[in-house]
Amino acid sequence: MKTMVGYVDFNPHFLTLSIHEAIGCKSFRVAVASLTFLLGLYSAGKPMPMSEATVLRNLIALLLREPGSEAEILKYSRRAKLRMDELGVETFLGKGTVGLRELNWFAVSSWNMALKVVKEKKYDYSSEFFELAAEFFSSNNGEDDANLVLICKSLIMSVSCMLQAEELNKSSLSDSDLKKGIEMLRRAGKVKLELANYQELLIPVCLDLFFLDILLIHLY
Repeated sequence: MKTMVGYVDFNPHFLTLSIHEAIGCKSFRVAVASLTFLLGLYSAGKPMPMSEATVLRNLIALLLREPGSEAEILKYSRRAKLRMDELGVETFLGKGTVGLRELNWFAVSSWNMALKVVKEKKYDYSSEFFELAAEFFSSNNGEDDANLVLICKSLIMSVSCMLQAEELNKSSLSDSDLKKGIEMLRRAGKVKLELANYQELLIPVCLDLFFLDILLIHLY
């Protein structure tokens, strides 16, 4: 693949063909490698066969099939958030319903990944994924209660996992992490929810988290 990219007459479409063939043959690691190479070719104004957001979405979707890929999934999820911030939601994800659908995919993917790793007691990862979920959900301009509840849940769960990781690792949080956690709880406190929706926040995602304790502090 490295040799193909180095050819004088190389065209990015060659990589998209490689990706489709690899997926068809269920060679997911080859498809991941092709998508990774394709991702490295993106630059401002350069025409490409598919959007950068689509490449990142497909890359994450394939990595979700691979056990132990949390670090890679987090890396590319962060990149999606960074590029969205740099280019703007509509430029990076698309306009109208297309952009909203893509944004929702990244938000839900981060949320689901957070739930998965928290059950595996990988609290460092779960804290990061919950934080990313909150950022993606917050990028949606919709003010519906369901979206606001998810933002609030994600922020609180991120802090909860941060504290659980501290206890599990037997190490104190740094000053920057403490400030970050406090700020996230403040953000959660500013989310305007109907009183009835706080009941939904009381549903624990995992029994061995300090979720309820953190929520009570937040409500206090």
